[in-house]
Amino acid sequence: MPRLGWRWLLAVSSVPSFTVLLFYGFAPESPRYLCLKGRTSDAENVFKKIAMVNQTKLPSGVLVCDQMTKPDEEFAPLENTQLLSSKKNQTTVSKSFFSSLTLFSSKLMNTTLLLWVVYFGNAFSYYGIILLTSELSSSQGSCGSIALHSENSVDASLYRDVFVTSFAELPGLVLSAILVDRIGRKLSMALMFVLGCIFLLPLVIHQHEILTTLLLFGARMCIIGTFTIAGIYCPEEFRFFSSHSRLRDGA
Repeated sequence: MPRLGWRWLLAVSSVPSFTVLLFYGFAPESPRYLCLKGRTSDAENVFKKIAMVNQTKLPSGVLVCDQMTKPDEEFAPLENTQLLSSKKNQTTVSKSFFSSLTLFSSKLMNTTLLLWVVYFGNAFSYYGIILLTSELSSSQGSCGSIALHSENSVDASLYRDVFVTSFAELPGLVLSAILVDRIGRKLSMALMFVLGCIFLLPLVIHQHEILTTLLLFGARMCIIGTFTIAGIYCPEEFRFFSSHSRLRDGA
């Protein structure tokens, strides 16, 4: 941006979005969508590919759909759609949905409030680190890092630091993928929150520019990891309560 301007930056940044079109033909369609459209054979082929990649076999049974739409009808997904049922025993799934009011029931109130705190902490930390990067990389700010900046190098230093810290999300995603199934969701989030705090604490006082960038890199790496794990933990937690409730109702 300091050399070519923001228009060239936007133009170059749009290139990765267009490259996604190259992979459009390789992306499989949702089996649930195909099943609701009556294209059960196509849905079965997708399931077979998934089973092959995971080196497993599909369960015995026939792929059926309780709600199907014609090709010219608008698709309307239903939560109680049954995709796989046995030939011998095709049971009807009870009609229930996980409405927003259920989140505030007596059984889920504590979980809902705790997850709100987790997501608030993630959002506050993540975007705070992004804003902090620009503040600490600017020699004009009151929190600027210790470095000798000339007027011509201020912008270059700012964009360089933002560029470097942005790459922290890649190892953060890899680290969260390694930890999430090995030590659990809760412990992974707690560990990465603590590490993120440790990286941020030295920034309370002025640090050298290189050390500041490294600390921001580590903090952003940890926070993006907690954000990713929270995205896994949240639906799993509510799905467990929803499934447990249905099982008790059925019993």
